[in-house]
Amino acid sequence: MYAHWRRAMQRLSDPILAGGVVFDGPRASLAGWLRKIGFVLVTDDEVGPAAAGTVPVVRQSSGSRGDHPPSWVRSSVDDAAARILDIGSAIERWEGESAAADSAHTGDAENRMEASP
Repeated sequence: MYAHWRRAMQRLSDPILAGGVVFDGPRASLAGWLRKIGFVLVTDDEVGPAAAGTVPVVRQSSGSRGDHPPSWVRSSVDDAAARILDIGSAIERWEGESAAADSAHTGDAENRMEASP
């Protein structure tokens, strides 16, 4: 485990990455921390962070197209990066996408509760 950590720390010392990675200490509110970040990369079917005010960027997988709004799903790293850069370029755009993600997540939760016996 420590060897992996050391390799990661060596890679993060690259000047190209300077300022691009921040280590935060413990937080009382995960939702507040996620809002500060703004985006969350989703690699499975869990989209809970969307409810915290983040904008989800979902890695395309066999089930991701049907489980998530199509605008969240990205087919490649370049496509995901382009979406983040586009949305992150204007605060109004990010706020709109964040609100839409929160609304979609809340609606999904309500639909699941109504469908359960």
